[in-house]
Amino acid sequence: MFVTASFLSLLLSASAETTPVEVLTPQGQWVDATIDGSGIIHSETGIDLGSTALAWIPKSDGVGAIERRPFAFTKLTDGQVIIATFGGFHMEPSGPVARWKHPGMGMMDISVDRTSFIQLQPMEQPVFAANFDEIVLRNGDRLNGFIESFAEPIIIENAGVKREVPLDRVAGIALVSAQPKVAAVRVWLSDGSIIDGTSMTGGFGGGFVLQGMSLGMSRSSQPILTDEIRCVSQSPKRMVPLSQFKPTVLPPISPSLPRAEYPTPIISKVEAPLGASAIEIRGPERLIYEIPKGFSIFSAEVEIPPTILDWADCRFVIRQNNQEIARYSLNKKNPKARIGVTIQSGPLEIEIEEAAGGPVGDMVILRRAILIDVAVGG
Repeated sequence: MFVTASFLSLLLSASAETTPVEVLTPQGQWVDATIDGSGIIHSETGIDLGSTALAWIPKSDGVGAIERRPFAFTKLTDGQVIIATFGGFHMEPSGPVARWKHPGMGMMDISVDRTSFIQLQPMEQPVFAANFDEIVLRNGDRLNGFIESFAEPIIIENAGVKREVPLDRVAGIALVSAQPKVAAVRVWLSDGSIIDGTSMTGGFGGGFVLQGMSLGMSRSSQPILTDEIRCVSQSPKRMVPLSQFKPTVLPPISPSLPRAEYPTPIISKVEAPLGASAIEIRGPERLIYEIPKGFSIFSAEVEIPPTILDWADCRFVIRQNNQEIARYSLNKKNPKARIGVTIQSGPLEIEIEEAAGGPVGDMVILRRAILIDVAVGG
């Protein structure tokens, strides 16, 4: 018998062992905690976590990187990602579906209307369809237009001209589609899959059950082992990764040595929980991010890469409305800092300032950088 549980009371294990986790609070703090065999979270710092925490990540997962298996995958319009084996397109009364086989979840038929991208062969960067469908061929060529048929061969039309494309020549397909509502619960798995549901229930030995799934399976729930989890979010619509925004790059306020150019931050291609890909910033320089309306907390971890620890020395400064919000000194003795600050909508300035050692080795990496809307429920 399954027992309904709150987000922070998941019955993760039938044993008496505890699972070390990090829990994200609505204030943007990551709190060390453990979950015991009864599903109770124990804070190591004495902070009352309550039932409003936004997410948790197993501590054994380190910085939270996700390694994708070498499978094809599909990304849905709501942000779900399924790493699986592609089984072709099939026609159903409701329209065309893509058939996938996941090692743990089994067979699923996903409507093409819910699909934004399909990868069949390795690609450096997935394609995003803005105003038209796009087929990427295995040789790198791209065909734009409107896909009329997913039967073999695929038919794509552009300006009245139709082209037939055999499926074995296709590396990827990007589809124009509408954006649906965000789910109540989102889970990141170790294989890179991202799956949504409506709630969690306990009672599965060694894990829990995600309820309310809609992935074209014969069932709407899925048992998931604890060691398959990389992150669980109870409030996906309250958070947005900073890596989704492109900042304006400016010189530092008081540079000791002007640079020929100020590089744009590098966004890691490695998948990360919460979708918060690592951001590499090569200072000294300033970044101006435009914060959307409603988001009032900036949470992140900033660190100096281990490869430059011996000579790195810089300051990570956050400003808004010409006021300094926070300042963190980073060097070999203090290579990391956790950030959880209150912000407003509008321009947010981040500066990597040089310290006593000058403008050498002033590079930092932002991890788990997210914006939080404290006013949104759920």
